[in-house]
Amino acid sequence: MIVLPFPAPPFALLRALELLESARQSIRGGVAEAGGVADLERPWEPASCSGELSAAVWSWCRDVVAWINHEYAWRPAQMVPACWSHHAHIARELPVR
Repeated sequence: MIVLPFPAPPFALLRALELLESARQSIRGGVAEAGGVADLERPWEPASCSGELSAAVWSWCRDVVAWINHEYAWRPAQMVPACWSHHAHIARELPVR
């Protein structure tokens, strides 16, 4: 296949984002619980998430890196390195993008 589709986010990630969106909507309506929002996991910080969500986010990031390297890296110098997870600046940026 010449063009690969962007990797679909795993269910655990979609569920976490859904819960955050629900909390955001509740805040807009003035119904938010005091500690409810603060207790929700933030997938853009995988190290702070539960084991299942953290594993899902890191796995998805690996898929995204493979996609980026396939679709956008035409020369080896442009590729996201295979050791990206050992470089804090890359590992922090991927889940946010």
